[in-house]
Parts: sequence; C-alpha cells; structure tokens
Amino acid sequence: MAATGVWGTRSARVARFPIVFWTLTSIAWGFTLLQFVGATGLLGLPRVAVFAAGLWWLILSAALQFFVQALATTRS
Repeated sequence: MAATGVWGTRSARVARFPIVFWTLTSIAWGFTLLQFVGATGLLGLPRVAVFAAGLWWLILSAALQFFVQALATTRS
C-alpha cells in the first residue's frame, strides 16, 4: 500500500478528477498508516481487522477507479 501511495502521490499532476484523486489518496495513506501500526504492533498485538480493512479499501478503490474511468470515457 505504501508503494501505491507513493506512486499515486507522484502522479498527482495528471489526475483527471483532482478532488476524487486527493480524497482517495488521503484515505489510502490513512489505511497505510493503520497497516504499519498493525504490522509493527505499536498499539498491542497485530489485529486481523486492520489488514482486512486495508484489503477491503484496495478493492473499493479499484472499483471507484473503474467507475471514474468509465465515466471519463463516456464524457464527450
């Protein structure tokens, strides 16, 4: 998730919908931070729910990207 976040942040200048892009990027960085905290066990034992939430976020963001892509191609 961190690699995807870095890549996404670096490609910000080519974002077609900047508001959607920055919203998704901010949420992704939040999940990346939660994943890091969960993996290192800084707040106790690693929690499976944190990893599951990260996976669900990746699936949701992929679906949102598909929707935005489909919407962008239908605009003339």
